Amino acid sequence: MDSTAVPSGSSMVPLPPDPKKIKIIAQASALDRQIIDTPPASLAMLRLGVKRQFLPYYWYLPPKWKLGLRFFQSKRMDPAFISLGAARSGTTLLADYIMQHPCVALPLAKEFAVSSYASKRLLFSQFPSVKEQQEVEGKYGMAVTGYCAPAVPNLMFPHLLSGIAGDLDLKFVLILRNPVERTFAHWRWEMLLSRRSADQRMTAGVPTFDELMAMEVDAARSGATSGSTFLSGAMTGGFIQNSIYLPFLKTMCKFWDRDRMMVINADDFFAEPRSVACRVYDFLGLPAYDPVELSVRNAGVPGTMQPETRKLLEDFFAPLNRQLFEFLGTDYGWR
Repeated sequence: MDSTAVPSGSSMVPLPPDPKKIKIIAQASALDRQIIDTPPASLAMLRLGVKRQFLPYYWYLPPKWKLGLRFFQSKRMDPAFISLGAARSGTTLLADYIMQHPCVALPLAKEFAVSSYASKRLLFSQFPSVKEQQEVEGKYGMAVTGYCAPAVPNLMFPHLLSGIAGDLDLKFVLILRNPVERTFAHWRWEMLLSRRSADQRMTAGVPTFDELMAMEVDAARSGATSGSTFLSGAMTGGFIQNSIYLPFLKTMCKFWDRDRMMVINADDFFAEPRSVACRVYDFLGLPAYDPVELSVRNAGVPGTMQPETRKLLEDFFAPLNRQLFEFLGTDYGWR
């Protein structure tokens, strides 16, 4: 492994990987991806659904019966961090890198929505028990836990979170992707999910990406939303709206100091994921660790954007990007 994987200035011997834990993390996303790629009304889907009931860790939405059992069990750890980003920004890959650190005790699922649970106790039942915390501490000297929330740009999220966890000593890792690339990646993910429909007539009338972007840009410039995301559970009214990050960041800063937030350019993460992951470990105060290189496990369908549509989106996002860079004090050079 190259030396760039260890944070600069660290004199500690990096902790060794935990192969069992890394396998558990990989199994979670691999099984859910199999489910996405499997016809819904099939024997194979039934088998996958049964298998999924008994995983130790989930990519998304753990079985409700497991939550019910954990609700009545022992005291849970409080989260120390939350990894945030918009859908299709590298949030899953970043979460996998964070979760593989030996000092991070795995929650029941890497991703869950704050607004999906009826009580704080039910929400927090997804975090590890104090007993699990003590086991990790005994082995590695410290233990933290957290989760991933692809909540950007949902402005309600910071308000809900402040009410639930405003008294916790939280740190936030935010990953932001070039809005043009994120918008197209989000569309391709929707197209992947649409293949699961048993009746293709349900999505037969969906416009092409180029047609939709012309509609969305026109709607946005008129002060409206297109309501065009339809399968991925995004929190706003369109693909473009999910790529506007600054209002979310400003809202977060109403509740938490800026120095509690590490903002990552997804371009840097995709180029050198292990190096960026080590910077995250350092930000979270974790011991030095050489992460195992991971592959992307939930890519959308391939595709190429038309030059005219790219130009349309670049022109639309250019002033928004300038405002974002001014707020961050860093120019990511997005086009």
